[in-house]
Amino acid sequence: MKKGKTDGDGSFRYFAPISFFEKSDAEEGQRRRFAGIASTESPDQEDEVVLQNGLAWDHFVTKGWFNDNHSRKTGGVVGYPTDVQFFGKGTRLPDGSIAPSNLHWTEGYLLEGVPAADDIWNVGQALKKAGGGRQLGQSIEGKILKRAGNNGEVIAQAKVTNVAITHCPVNADTSLGFLAKSLIETAVQPEGYTYQTDLPDAPEVHMDYKDWDAAEEHTLQEQEKEEKTLTTESGAALTLESLEDEAHNTAHKALNKAAAVSLVLRRLPHVSCATAGRVVDLALQLKLKGLL
Repeated sequence: MKKGKTDGDGSFRYFAPISFFEKSDAEEGQRRRFAGIASTESPDQEDEVVLQNGLAWDHFVTKGWFNDNHSRKTGGVVGYPTDVQFFGKGTRLPDGSIAPSNLHWTEGYLLEGVPAADDIWNVGQALKKAGGGRQLGQSIEGKILKRAGNNGEVIAQAKVTNVAITHCPVNADTSLGFLAKSLIETAVQPEGYTYQTDLPDAPEVHMDYKDWDAAEEHTLQEQEKEEKTLTTESGAALTLESLEDEAHNTAHKALNKAAAVSLVLRRLPHVSCATAGRVVDLALQLKLKGLL
């Protein structure tokens, strides 16, 4: 598993795998079931390790969401979790693969009729048909509660709050595989493991976002302050104007979000994909407000 971002306030984002399962004969709202690895104990690109027995998932299961590339907007909610399970290294996972290390496996549903969720589903299906090994990925988000190790490289305790589905994972092992129903029925599953079919305790999808929006708006404001102070490795300040200039010189046309993220990553190769996405989101917000 590779690290996406650790913020100064102790919050974190880490990438890990997930898989999607289509159930065409299921009732509306339960056709886009997905399950997969949410977090592993493998060292990330900066040699940090997340101890799986130190992760608290209660908040995520009862109040958390799957979002679109770390989006803080109401429309960025693309799914909800139904279960989280632990698997030890070497055990067989529900998709038939072997756990590379201690890990947590999540299950949930991708929403139907939500543009961002529809886009994720369509892209995942297209990537599956195209082949070539390119896939979507996911990133867990949360709050670090305790570190260990000589240099604090071990995350001993953390609270998982949300999981993002992203188009730019930093690890080839962080993938979203879209599988047909027949694969679910024939998959070799670990002893004692069963897929839930009725899900009586699944969170209500038609939620009131007022309270959620207020909390997320405060978080977004804090993130905007952070993005305005982003610097390059050489210490030169990254300005939104400089990104606009490069976009104009390289494209001479409006960039879609994926292209804009790629542009930021080329300009600042040492920032995470999640940070690049947030820079693009901030630039768009300021543009829409007439501040650019």
